[in-house]
Amino acid sequence: MSDDPLLLHVPFTDTLDAACAGGDGRGSVDPRGTEPLFEFDGLRRGARFGRDTCVHYRIEGNFNRLEGTVTLWFRPDWDSLSVSDLGRILWDLRIEHGSVVPDDPSQRWALVYPDPGGKGKACPEQRRRGGGRADSTFGCWRFCVETNRNRYVIGTKEPRQDPRTRQGVFGSQQDFQAGQWMHLAVSWTPEVGVIYVNGRLDTRAPIPEGLPSRPLPETMQVGAIASWINAGPGGVISDFRVYGTSLDEASIAGAMGEA
Repeated sequence: MSDDPLLLHVPFTDTLDAACAGGDGRGSVDPRGTEPLFEFDGLRRGARFGRDTCVHYRIEGNFNRLEGTVTLWFRPDWDSLSVSDLGRILWDLRIEHGSVVPDDPSQRWALVYPDPGGKGKACPEQRRRGGGRADSTFGCWRFCVETNRNRYVIGTKEPRQDPRTRQGVFGSQQDFQAGQWMHLAVSWTPEVGVIYVNGRLDTRAPIPEGLPSRPLPETMQVGAIASWINAGPGGVISDFRVYGTSLDEASIAGAMGEA
């Protein structure tokens, strides 16, 4: 790794391709999805990611599984009080067929706003659909560090080779308006996951089962194809970056200023 830890930088100003990349920096739109539209709101240029906008980038050379940081600017079309039982995936590393493949993990690293119930005000029915999670986990950014969704191979009682299940770091409950730019960052080491919001430390927590060790998918993605658990980002993304080291708060703030 060079002295510069920046592995991939996609400004999303007028192209999907990276301004710099450690590997292949070409962006490709998921054929099931829609092309992002570039726009400028007078403050920042970015690409609009709708319900089915998903852009892929090659993993090799552009991602460090041992430690790293992902940062981006995001302007949602929804606010923190929006009520939905669907999450918003902004970035992730995902095995193509997810948990329907008998022995593959569904997600690796991801930045998600799960079930935007807003400050724990989701109704009981929504909480049941959300897997019975506590009120404190709603209306928060979540940094997922997941392996398998289930401990057993689907349709059998056979334990999976990698028995770890969902794990992640939940941030604090958020308060933001639709159309408001925010800077988001997540970083990881084998022991700790961290969330930053607008250049400030939001949450730092241990990753009890460690980082996933099984083979990575070939690509990472910005945005997502909508599904029964995901509504897509629903907003504008700008200045997407992947670093090969776990940046501290001062470095995160510095990256904000470079945008």
